[in-house]
Amino acid sequence: RSSGLDPLEQFRGIVDRVRVARPELGALLHHAAVLELGPDRITLGVEPASVLERTSRDAATVEIVRRAAAAHFGTEPVLRFEVGTNGTTVAPSRRSQRVRSAAAQTPSTS
Repeated sequence: RSSGLDPLEQFRGIVDRVRVARPELGALLHHAAVLELGPDRITLGVEPASVLERTSRDAATVEIVRRAAAAHFGTEPVLRFEVGTNGTTVAPSRRSQRVRSAAAQTPSTS
């Protein structure tokens, strides 16, 4: 069901499932860096001293994300959070948001 999808798209699917149970956690997960994502293992990078880093230490949080991933993949992966790592997040960058906004406001010349 998830094969062939970009890892960020797969993670968005998991985040959407989390958001049903805990909307605030879903919003926080958009800022996690997807370091590894598959049916066997998920590794997410989080910024040190961030709200997400503190939240990632909560057993209930880990369980909600693990259940959402199991529903997405059909098997329960090992879930790990790494603090202080860089990677790509599902949250759009501020720059890309500004570019899209400017493009939407630019009148068409055709």
